[in-house]
Amino acid sequence: MKTLDLYRLWRIMDKISKRQEKLFEENKYIHLLGGRSSYSAYDFESFLSYYCFRFEEDLIVVFNDDGIPWEDYRTNDFSYIPSSLLSFTENELDEWIEKEVEEKLNQLEARKISEKESIKKQIESLQTKLNTL
Repeated sequence: MKTLDLYRLWRIMDKISKRQEKLFEENKYIHLLGGRSSYSAYDFESFLSYYCFRFEEDLIVVFNDDGIPWEDYRTNDFSYIPSSLLSFTENELDEWIEKEVEEKLNQLEARKISEKESIKKQIESLQTKLNTL
């Protein structure tokens, strides 16, 4: 890719982050921009001045890893966007977002079920142990 449409990237990130915010309001903590993303809606000029951009395979990494003045830690804000999204129409983007949401909700549900089963087994084991004392 020789050029990067930063305006389109900004609009995509805003759309994804707004969907993510709605999920957070519903107590569904799904990170559509990556687990290390602190992205929130900016105006375009602020987006350009705050973030840097790079490509990693088929992803666009939007990041700010600046040091915090007078502190010994960094911003450490990294968002990951599939580069293919730049060529999507608005409808295709909406479909992609909803597919990702559904997939991540299914993964979250599967983890919860697995955790419940694990807890049940621990309880049964402790019950058995308690009964033998």
